[in-house]
Amino acid sequence: MDIPDGYFRYSGVDIGSGGQTGHPAAMCFLAVSPDLKKGFIYKGWRGNKLEITTADDVLTKYREKKSYDNLHGEAYDSQSKDFHTFADRSGETFQKADKDQERGCQIINMLFKNKMLFIFDIPELQDLVDELETLSSQAKKQKARDDFIDAMRFAVMLVPWDFSGIAMNFIIEP
Repeated sequence: MDIPDGYFRYSGVDIGSGGQTGHPAAMCFLAVSPDLKKGFIYKGWRGNKLEITTADDVLTKYREKKSYDNLHGEAYDSQSKDFHTFADRSGETFQKADKDQERGCQIINMLFKNKMLFIFDIPELQDLVDELETLSSQAKKQKARDDFIDAMRFAVMLVPWDFSGIAMNFIIEP
């Protein structure tokens, strides 16, 4: 499926060092309808445990994946000061990601539950789907396999979602 004209596009990047001791880098691209009521994860990437990546490597991969997309917001994990420096020098307009994990998970769950967020069924996003299906709420953050989810969460939290339509689903009794 192609993204219709007029959709807003956002991205999130979780910078990782990869290798045996680090966690993989990941990036996620999100398109949101003009009424802010529907979003599509339409492309992304996650590194692997075998390759070591630098902040510059991740930025290079990001720019390759971004291609000609005109983004309304770009968020990155502010733990990587080098990534922000490289990104600024190359003309990218990243802002620090909102890393409130609990609030981010609540928003993502609400979006999925109310059929407001979808993931394209393409091979490059299969790792994201796998992470979403297997991540345990009991997993310790340092050990969790959630790099792709983090990148998605960073992008999702940039959007001023319109949840007004779902309020009509609730019945308040006196």
